[in-house]
This record gives sequence, C-alpha cells and structure tokens, in this order.
Amino acid sequence: MRRCPNCNRTYTDEALSFCLHDGSPLVEANVPPPVYSPATTAPSTGSRYTNPPAPPQSQVAPMINQMRPSTNWSPMPGPQPPRRSAWPWIIGIVAILGVMGVGVVILVVALAAMNANRNSNIRLANRNTNQWNANVNPTRPAFNDDFSAQNWRTGTYPYGSAWYKDGEYHLRAIKGGYMIIYGPNNNYQTDNSTVRVTTRNVEGASTIGGHGLVIHSSQWKDGKTVENYAFLIRTGDAPSYQVVHHVGGNKDALREWTRSPFIRGGSSTNQLEVVARESQLTFSVNGHVMTSVTAVPGSAKGMAGFYSSGGSDVAFDDLVIAR
Repeated sequence: MRRCPNCNRTYTDEALSFCLHDGSPLVEANVPPPVYSPATTAPSTGSRYTNPPAPPQSQVAPMINQMRPSTNWSPMPGPQPPRRSAWPWIIGIVAILGVMGVGVVILVVALAAMNANRNSNIRLANRNTNQWNANVNPTRPAFNDDFSAQNWRTGTYPYGSAWYKDGEYHLRAIKGGYMIIYGPNNNYQTDNSTVRVTTRNVEGASTIGGHGLVIHSSQWKDGKTVENYAFLIRTGDAPSYQVVHHVGGNKDALREWTRSPFIRGGSSTNQLEVVARESQLTFSVNGHVMTSVTAVPGSAKGMAGFYSSGGSDVAFDDLVIAR
C-alpha cells in the first residue's frame, strides 16, 4: 500500500507512483495512519487530535510526467526572394526585335534584287525581240524551215550520218571528228540576216567539240574545203559556248570555250541566233547575247548549216532566216 505524504490518501494500486489528487510522489505506507477518536474531547481552546495529520505544505511538489498544454508553433517566414529586375527582359525583347528587323531588311533587299534581275531579263528579252523585228526587212520576207519536208541531204558519209526523224533534222559525227552540212539551195543564204535555229542534244551526253549553227558557209578558194563561222555549245556539266572560223581545213577559235548560265544542259532545247550585219556578227543563246566578232573581209556571205561532233546525236528544228 502507498500513501500521499501531503494529503495522506492511500492507494492499493502498486503501479501508481503519484497522488491522483495533488500529484505528490507516493511513499510506502508501512505504519498505519493515526486513528482519530471523536469521543475524545478537546479543551476549551479547541479540538485536539492524536497524531494529527501534518499541516498542508505551502508548496506543492511539481508533477512529474504531467501533461502540459502544448504551445501552438508556427515557423518563421523564410527570407523573401529578391525582386528581379525587368531590364534583362526589356533588353532581350529589344534584341529579338532588332534581329527580326534585320531579317526583314535582308528579305526586302533580296526581293528587290530578284525583281530587278527579272526586270533586267525582261528588258533584255524585249531588246532582243525589238532587235529581231528591226532586223527583218519587210521587202525580203523571212525564210522558214520546220523540216517537215526533207530538203537536206541524208545518208552516211565519211565523217558521219544525217537523217530525218519526227519532224527534226539529225546529225551524228563519227567519234573523234566533226561534220558540217549546209543548206540545200540559195534560200539559206545568210548575208545581212538574222538566223535562228532550235537545237537538242538527244542523248544528253555533251561532246568536247559541241554542236551548233553555221553561217556564211561557202567553198573556199582551194575548191576542196569550205569557209564558215560556227556558233557552238556544249550542254554537259559545265554548259559553255565557242565561236569558230573554219577556213582552208583549219579551225580557228575566235572565242574560246566560255561558261554561260543561259545555256540549258543535258537534252534540253537551246535556241541559237546569229545576227550578221555587214562584217559584224553577234551570237546569242536563248535570247541572251553571248559575244560579237568581226568577220574576215570577203567572208560575210554564204549558206546556213549545222555542226555536230564526237558521235553525239543532235537534232535541229525551226530554222528561220530573216533578212
């Protein structure tokens, strides 16, 4: 048995360690508490106890394991993040707008250049058309040959072969050589005229010697060879042109091979033109002037003709001679 030394309450539960009334630590109750006898009368000054209970202590022992009300706790607010400046955003937006502005300017300049180039090409085409119209003498009508009638020579020759097919005139020179065939009659005279023809490298494999249009072709003074001016093109990987003067069996290059973006490659068609005015010869491809040369005195007349070299099949169509 245990008792509270403060209020003298006793407890039989050995598991208790503190008084349930005032929380004081319990002690072993080995001596029975003093017995109070009501029959005993006290003197006039007041009642008297035998072994009276100890006076209450003025100080109550603190409770051990006493539950105390919890204090509400709230964490301290963390440090406020620093305010970010708006200047980086402003600078970034200005930079982006600047780049976009530069891009717009470049685009406008490029479009203007393309438009200027197109207008230049249109003006050149118009100039060439006007030149063609100016060169035509109304008193001497243009002569046309669309090769629907087989007037040109055909067959196999020592330097190649010639034939008609699908409304075109074809030439194929032997490999390593070239062949020239000129017009069948005086309708093909080229003095003081503009000569045009459409050519096509049928197989698309360009040869070193090229192919093209011949003007002022005539028998040379030796009676065995011809003299003429040949406007030749190559349509391989590097499309280019050349101007050649054939005389006395020799080949004199008046203009060496020169690359041109106006010459269509492969098996595409190309329109060749030679304007002959007195001794001045002007050469054009697809409406674009390539070069001009001065003819040798006494050689500014003769027949139109065609040139092929190196075993390549070349087709000719729509020959026009405007005088």
